[in-house]
Amino acid sequence: MSAPVVTAVAAYVPPAVPLARWSQIEEKLNATALTGWAHLVYPHWFAAYGLDLQQLTAPPEDMPSASPGAAAVGIAAQPGIDVVPVEKDRDLSGLAADIVQAICTARAPEAPCIDVVVFCHSSLNEHVSTTTAGRLRAAIGKPCFPFAVAQQQGASVFTALRLAADLLVAEPELRAILIVAAEKWCHPFARRIGRWTLQGDAAGAIVLERDSPSTQGLRLLDTAVQPLCRADAPFGLPASLTDTNAIFAPALLALIDTLLREHGRRAGEIAAVIAHHVNLPLVEAVSRQLGLPSERRLTDRRAYLGTAESIVRLAETLDIFPLGRGELVLAWGIGLGGYVSCALFEADGIPARYFADSAQTGES
Repeated sequence: MSAPVVTAVAAYVPPAVPLARWSQIEEKLNATALTGWAHLVYPHWFAAYGLDLQQLTAPPEDMPSASPGAAAVGIAAQPGIDVVPVEKDRDLSGLAADIVQAICTARAPEAPCIDVVVFCHSSLNEHVSTTTAGRLRAAIGKPCFPFAVAQQQGASVFTALRLAADLLVAEPELRAILIVAAEKWCHPFARRIGRWTLQGDAAGAIVLERDSPSTQGLRLLDTAVQPLCRADAPFGLPASLTDTNAIFAPALLALIDTLLREHGRRAGEIAAVIAHHVNLPLVEAVSRQLGLPSERRLTDRRAYLGTAESIVRLAETLDIFPLGRGELVLAWGIGLGGYVSCALFEADGIPARYFADSAQTGES
């Protein structure tokens, strides 16, 4: 079977709040006592994982590091985030359902029906009884099989791509698989992860179709996801930004190098990079080690968008960078629970697109 094709991309980023303003909002939220079912459930839930809600919502402390690993990778000490996209009108399932409607509208009327929908997320819906994957099935309006990938954070979309590609091989009757990613953070789940990153809200969706003579878009040459630890030894996120980046960067670079080598490609052949802007120093370190010039990727100072990050960046890239037939696109991402991931695409036409960026970010 030839490589499956990304035929449609949709993304939405809500209006952004300046970092200083968000810090004020965060302080008020942290001082707000939980009520109702949240008061009854969340403290015990967090305690079951050995976590203290009071400690998680406390302001981060400066924890400088000068570890040899951090110095070797050459990572700075600030995440490079100035604005935080915050969705005020919809819950997580609403964000996901709306982006599904947007991508279905963007597709051609003769496009094949969606057979499978995969929902990727890290944050929880405000109404914990809502099954978002099930709501997406209803939003599509036709019978399909829904399921979710939720334990790999930013690497979830790459796992979904791997699963989708394998399903198209294993199930000959499948023609199109929809991957949806959305994040909406709500108290008491903190947007801030120490000094390492700050998380924003967003939603994105892509359609992966079986190849045919008329199919145009981005061909998925390969995708890979790798954990940083064994299942019986859970990954612990270091408090220091520099120490954490020094763990992720070498593993990510090795995975990218392996993927390129397996396909006989070199970093110099990459026309555009879809980078996870979990923090600016990590993006710069990976680009520098790969020898990729800054003009091959988008840069801004927006908060990290979690599972939606890769799809939002892909939509932005397709809007700004003209991709010729045969040009390569490298996407990479990480999971804060200890995952690195990457994917390699080859342009063969342009996917159908819908992109609404209320945060008004751009190339810089």
